[in-house]
This record gives sequence, C-alpha cells and structure tokens, in this order.
Amino acid sequence: RFLRDSRDYIFNALSGSSFSYTIGLSVGGIRFHRHITDASFYYPLFWKFGLMFRTRFGLINPLRSYDTIPIYERFYAGGTGEDGIRGYPDRTIGVKEGGYAIGGRALSIFSLEYKLRLSHQVSFITFFDAGNAWESFTKFNLSDLKRGAGIGVRLEIPMLGLLGFDFGRGFDYEKIDVNGKPVRYGQWQPHFQIGRTF
Repeated sequence: RFLRDSRDYIFNALSGSSFSYTIGLSVGGIRFHRHITDASFYYPLFWKFGLMFRTRFGLINPLRSYDTIPIYERFYAGGTGEDGIRGYPDRTIGVKEGGYAIGGRALSIFSLEYKLRLSHQVSFITFFDAGNAWESFTKFNLSDLKRGAGIGVRLEIPMLGLLGFDFGRGFDYEKIDVNGKPVRYGQWQPHFQIGRTF
C-alpha cells in the first residue's frame, strides 16, 4: 500500500490532502488482483468553513479468464464507510441479481462536503455523494451514478473516538410501475458511524 497524507488533523481535517493506492493479490484457490485508489482534498475557505472533495476508484479482476470473483470479495457501495454513498442503506448499490446485491468488480465514488469546524471535536457538514458499482470496467458509466445529499454532525469523544450522524436523501431509488417500467424516486436514510470515513 502507498499512502501520502498532509492533512492538518487526521480525524477532522480542514486543510491538506491524502492519497492512497492499495493493491491486493490472491493466488490460492481464489485468484484475483484488486486495485483501489482513494484521494481526498481539503480546502479552507473563511472563518471555520472548509470544502472537501473525495474520489475513490476500485477494480478487481480474475488472474485467469476462467477464474471467478467470490461475492464476498466484490465491491458494495451505499451507506457509510469507505465505499459509502449516503442516502442509501449499507452495501445496497451496484449489481443486483433477483433483487439482491451481488457486488461489482468496478467501483467509483465521488463525495463533496461543506464543513463548519467549530473545534477539532465538533463539526457540522452538508454533503453530496455519487457513485456506483458495476459488473466490470467495460460497464463503467459515469452517467449511471446513484446520488445522495444531506446534513451531518461529527463529534470526537475522548476514549471513544469519532462519532458521526448523517441524514441523507437518496435521489435514485428505483421501483417498477404498473406498466413494468423502472421509476426513480427519493427517500431519506439516517446513518450512524463510529470512526473516520475519509
């Protein structure tokens, strides 16, 4: 893993940037190679406000054409965490089979946050997330992103760590109408998290 980090405060940054590239290789009975790049940029604005932009890309492929990628090794987007898209339940975005998520082999996530950091321990945010997981890199399509936006708060509690609460609205839920056509609609989703997401 390669990591470079210049953030002013790792748990609640307002300036600096971080970049990581991680490669994984499995050569046992399950053979694949995984690549993940993650970059976050923090820009202080005025007073105690700042802007954060994050991108995350993932790709996992078999070593040989006839190798398969197990469902538990694939990418699942949605909710919070490293592959989070707020406004949707955890691990629900991406390739589906029979109405159930089975994970993707290609992942793309974009996040934008506008933050008011009152102190290192307390901050309020508004956010916009977009992303998806696809069956393969050839199916990668930036016009097919699930979008979510909302507000949140971050609290650093001594002896406990960073606690977060986000309330996001996902704009791209889908259901089938009476004519058998997919219809998109919005829905609110609360998110609790412990630890730093970005």
